[in-house]
Amino acid sequence: MKNEIISDFYRRFLGGTIILVIVMSVGTTGYRLIGGSKYTFIDCMYMTFITIATIGYGEIIDISSKPEGRVFTMFIAFFGIGVLSYMLSSFTAFVVGGEL
Repeated sequence: MKNEIISDFYRRFLGGTIILVIVMSVGTTGYRLIGGSKYTFIDCMYMTFITIATIGYGEIIDISSKPEGRVFTMFIAFFGIGVLSYMLSSFTAFVVGGEL
């Protein structure tokens, strides 16, 4: 039973991690396309991270005049925050279940 719970936790956490990597990759690529060559790969990844993590330090990539950038940011935030919430709830269920 204990191994089954741990296995379920790892499966959920691994699935969440894979989806998070996909969201980060799509976000970084999308911001690179929206921002153009003016912004580095790190700038684009940082913009994706602060959006998903809801840190909100401000826009590194200027999307104020680009409606497609704002729509893209909404989608990245929606999916990224959802994935992080899923991973956090899986971890919480594992801890509350007394298996840690």
